Amino acid sequence: MKMVKVVLNEGKAIHVYGSALVEVLKGTISIYGKRVKANEKVLLHKYRSYPLLALEESVISLVMPEESCIKEVKDQVIYEWISAAKEIIDEVHATVVVIGGVDSGKSSFTTLLSNELVEKGFKTAVIDSDIGQADIGPPGFISLGVLEKQIIWLRELKPLLTKFIGDIRPQYCVDKIIREVVNLKNSALQELKASVVLVNTDGWISDPQAITYKYKFIEAVEPTALVVLGIDLKGLFKHFEKTGVRVFELPSPPHAKQRDRDERRRLRSERYASFLKEAPLRKYKLSEVIIDGFQLLQGIDVDPMKIYSETGVNAIYASINGDILNIVVQQSTSEVEVDRVRKLFGVSKARICYTGFEKGFYVALTDDRGIDHPGVVDGIDFLNKVIAIYTYFEGRPKAIKFSKIKLSRDYFDQLVE
Repeated sequence: MKMVKVVLNEGKAIHVYGSALVEVLKGTISIYGKRVKANEKVLLHKYRSYPLLALEESVISLVMPEESCIKEVKDQVIYEWISAAKEIIDEVHATVVVIGGVDSGKSSFTTLLSNELVEKGFKTAVIDSDIGQADIGPPGFISLGVLEKQIIWLRELKPLLTKFIGDIRPQYCVDKIIREVVNLKNSALQELKASVVLVNTDGWISDPQAITYKYKFIEAVEPTALVVLGIDLKGLFKHFEKTGVRVFELPSPPHAKQRDRDERRRLRSERYASFLKEAPLRKYKLSEVIIDGFQLLQGIDVDPMKIYSETGVNAIYASINGDILNIVVQQSTSEVEVDRVRKLFGVSKARICYTGFEKGFYVALTDDRGIDHPGVVDGIDFLNKVIAIYTYFEGRPKAIKFSKIKLSRDYFDQLVE
């Protein structure tokens, strides 16, 4: 570990890359709009970078590992961001959407704007629609939080409302994401009485399909202000000014931390764990809940004894869903046996699953209000029709929704079809 002391004149800034414990010894600094005063400390996360801006002559100390570093801020980006945030506040925009590419600074600008709004006394709600790199809620969810104090990262917000998407790839669930964001926006304004709603988006924007998605997103959410980050997007969304939307085109920080695939996966793993680690195991009767997104349990039950007596295949559970027969077995089954079962029921395909295949499926449990809560499947007792799920949700779910995601013991995800 190393300790560094820095003196900053008013209006000057440094950028910290990597984890660090920051203590203000004298003066006041701003970290993405969060005021940190003398004798206050802030812990910076290793996967992010932070600008420390002096609001008055300040002295700060930083304790950090050797791999973390400090650089002087020579560009004007943070000052342009602050200026834009003040304009947005002065113009009193009720809904603001923030868009940009991967690692363009969307979460950072959203944090800055939300802190400045809180400083001015606005009740500020933030909707996190980035299902792949979720900050407020768990991955695979659209989440909403309300600031009770200033923050340095959206992960500090408690998710008040969460809606399950069931995937971490926005291109496969465009309409569902848009629908749930609109629902959460309405809830923020009508139920939670928020003064301002900020909507942070995902970084998928690099191809025509992504641009079309963002256009549909903006049209449905109906923001009064749109923040576009990155010079590569300059002009692409100016068309919305014709509809009365105030468009702010801002640069991305040249010093923004670029995360590789492994870092993103580790961040998701941390996020899954924060909502699921050490969750109690709860059991639910399949006859008392609706199962969504899991074909095996959505079909018409077939008597396993009939399968055994007619074909010799020892099935534990079976169901027909459309033209597909799903069978759960304990032992390997030959292609000849599978074909025999398929012909017996006159279906085009027989899908074989082995006991234990369901372990690790990432799910959501829906409560009476329609709010979704994360869980991970431990197993299904097919004989007694009971599903066991690790979850902190304490009530009786109306529905259990399956995703296309499986989680390992250490909460790393794997996509399944």
